Amino acid sequence: MLIKHRPLQYESQLTRRSIEQIELLVIHCTELPDMAEARRFGEKALYPSGTGNSGHYYIDREGHMECWVQPEYVAHHVKGHNANSIGIELDNLGRYPDWFHSQKQTPTQHYTDSQISQLIKLVQHLESNI
Repeated sequence: MLIKHRPLQYESQLTRRSIEQIELLVIHCTELPDMAEARRFGEKALYPSGTGNSGHYYIDREGHMECWVQPEYVAHHVKGHNANSIGIELDNLGRYPDWFHSQKQTPTQHYTDSQISQLIKLVQHLESNI
């Protein structure tokens, strides 16, 4: 399985953890137009530490996988569960651009077969290696 490592510039500034702390996989959709926009969003420093919000792994619509934050680091992807989870992001519009519009909360874009296939492989890989 090919996972391209494309660390965010602040990866080494994130809190380190032991792999044994990981208890959860949290699967998100990017809710942005494309992977390039997701990367721009992930690169933004939002905290005094110089770090920002991102998942660990990203799967684009063609099924290509990238690791932006290695599992031994705590990524900021889900409030209250960052320290014990790995975030997997699927490239998908989700509710974009109407995240907060009360009448537009149903995502309209389906995940691709390639994404789902690669997601299953990634989960199996993580189960075997973490």
